[in-house]
Amino acid sequence: MITPSVKLWVYVFINILANSWLSYAPVSNKPNKRREKKRINNP
Repeated sequence: MITPSVKLWVYVFINILANSWLSYAPVSNKPNKRREKKRINNP
């Protein structure tokens, strides 16, 4: 039997994992690429 507390913990864990992955992959990579382009263009 899976208790509601376990379901809730798993649900929160999946949400945190998904949020961290989404914020780490697409959101952080785009600014990094832009910064790299700016750094290359400046000199």
